[in-house]
Amino acid sequence: MMEKLYVGIDPGATGALAGISSDGAVYVFDCPETIHEMAAMVKNLSEGYSVQVIIEKVNPFYKSSAKSAFTFGGNFSAWQMALACFQIPYEFVTPRKWQNFIYDSAKKLDDPKKQSYERANRLYPDMELKTKRGKILDGRCDALLIAEYCKRINK
Repeated sequence: MMEKLYVGIDPGATGALAGISSDGAVYVFDCPETIHEMAAMVKNLSEGYSVQVIIEKVNPFYKSSAKSAFTFGGNFSAWQMALACFQIPYEFVTPRKWQNFIYDSAKKLDDPKKQSYERANRLYPDMELKTKRGKILDGRCDALLIAEYCKRINK
């Protein structure tokens, strides 16, 4: 029987892709800068695994710059295209839905980045979720938690 890989994608400009395999391996990669790198990453994922993917479906934030909205939309579409090229099915999830599921009864914090970091770090303490200077890598945290959500709803 083929191992399963549960993948979560945060498509933002500082987003990431995370995978949790049924054999216990955990992967997290920052969002590549080019579509070619995205496609290569997706191709590598599909080798040797039965893959389930969930992409976070978010709209650009109110008052976000045109450049960031354009980048976000480009990444969102590029991930879909890369997955489609390798015939990997995917679903979407809103932040509210996966966060309510993953955070469960945890006390809600005012800082969503810190909330994601704390939960991701508790589940995966060996993953690099901060820069050397201590800045939270929220794309990695969110991608890991979306992958965890994917794993839990597909078991």
